[in-house]
Amino acid sequence: MQCDSKRPQFRILSDRHIAEIHNATLQILERGGAAFEAKEALDILGEAGLDVSNPARVKMPTHMVEEAIRKAPKIVTMYSREGAPAIILNGLTGAHFGSIPDLPTYRDPYMKRERTCYIEDIVDTARVIDALPNVEWVLLGTVLFTFRGLVRLIRDVYLVVRSKPL
Repeated sequence: MQCDSKRPQFRILSDRHIAEIHNATLQILERGGAAFEAKEALDILGEAGLDVSNPARVKMPTHMVEEAIRKAPKIVTMYSREGAPAIILNGLTGAHFGSIPDLPTYRDPYMKRERTCYIEDIVDTARVIDALPNVEWVLLGTVLFTFRGLVRLIRDVYLVVRSKPL
């Protein structure tokens, strides 16, 4: 797990601690399983030979998880909406900070209290996120709206957030 980078690094966990966490995760996935709500994910796991009869508890053998990790790309590039590389995930580029503008509640700066979050709040928050140079990505979809509201939200945030991957 050591990086070959010549840049200084700050590490909280030792390689031994990382290995312990990884092994505990493998045990949880094999013995307890994980919940999957997406039909597409269940179809893929079922085709791979897993028992998906209980989507709330799909158990994954260690050898399958390890094989999936070996096959996973070592570098992932996220692109801006204009198609330019925006974030490179490779274990060497450090932390990438993002934000979520569509939370269920909103701290109203004028009323100075928490209240239900509205589409207009999400769009305003997205404007702020887009203006912050150290916030690199935006995650949408945490709040459930009616279909019409969700379409409007995506359109409005898409028009506001220009420089970050959505």
